[in-house]
Amino acid sequence: MVSFVGLLIFASLVISSQLRIILALAAGCLLGLYHSGLSISNQKIATTYIGREVIIVATVQDWPEVKNNQTRLHLGSPHFNYSTSALNCQIYATMSGVYDDIARSDQITLRAMVSEGFGDYAVSIYRPILISISKPDPPDYFVTIRNIFTKRIRQAMGDSEEANLALGFLIGEKALSEDFKAKLRTVGLSHIVVASGFCLATLSIFAQESMRKVSRFASYAFAGILILSFIMVAGLSPSLLRAGLVTGSTLTAGYFGRKFHPGRLLIYIVAISTLINPLIIKSLA
Repeated sequence: MVSFVGLLIFASLVISSQLRIILALAAGCLLGLYHSGLSISNQKIATTYIGREVIIVATVQDWPEVKNNQTRLHLGSPHFNYSTSALNCQIYATMSGVYDDIARSDQITLRAMVSEGFGDYAVSIYRPILISISKPDPPDYFVTIRNIFTKRIRQAMGDSEEANLALGFLIGEKALSEDFKAKLRTVGLSHIVVASGFCLATLSIFAQESMRKVSRFASYAFAGILILSFIMVAGLSPSLLRAGLVTGSTLTAGYFGRKFHPGRLLIYIVAISTLINPLIIKSLA
C-alpha cells in the first residue's frame, strides 16, 4: 500500500498539473483508508475489553485535568493485560483524588473496569487503581519548563485565582475555580483562558518582527521554533495542534511568497488532521 502511494506521488512529479491533482487525491484517499483501517481495527480490539477488569499500561498524552477532586487523563498507546503490542487508540480515564506526581509523557499502570468510550476515545475507565508510574527516559524537558514556569508564577502571585487566571492566559492551564469559570461564561470570555491560535499568531508576529533585520529565514525559523515550543509546553490538545497547523502553513506560505485562500486552507487542515487521526471525525458528530 505505502509503496503504491509512493509510486503515485513520484508519477505526479512528471505529468501535467490536472493529472497531478487527481493522483494526489488518489494517493491521499488510499493512504487515509489504510490508516483509518488500522485505527478502526485497533479500536475494535480495545472495545472487546468492555465490561471486564483489566490491567492497562498506557502513556499520558496531555496534561492531567483536575476538577471536583478528580484527575482526568487522556491516555494513548495502551497495552491491555501486559500485551506486548500497543494499540493505536485513546482512553479517557477519571481517577478519584488529585495526583500531582502524574505528568504528560508518563507511562502509568492501572487496574480498572473498562466502559464504553465516546468521541474519538475507544473506551473509558472510571476510578481505576493506580499500580505504578514510570517517568520517561530521557525526560520530557518541556514538562520541566512548564513546571518551572508555573512554580515561578505561583511564587510571585501566590496560590490565588489571579495566578490561575495568569496561567490560563499564558499557557492555557485549567486551574480556575468552577465559580470563576461560570462568571467568564456569563460575560462570554471563557475563550481567553484557553491556549489557541491567537497565542500562536502573537508569537509568530513577535518572532518575525524581532528577527526581520537579521534575515527572512531567521524570522521564519525563529517563529517556527517559538510555535513548536509553545505547543509542547501548553499541551498537545487537538484544538492547539490544529491551530499550529494553520499558523505553520500560513507562515510557510508567506516565507515562499504565497498566500492561502481561507477556504482552501481549511480543507488542507481538515485533510491533514484526519490523516493523522482518522477517528477525529467522530468527535464532530
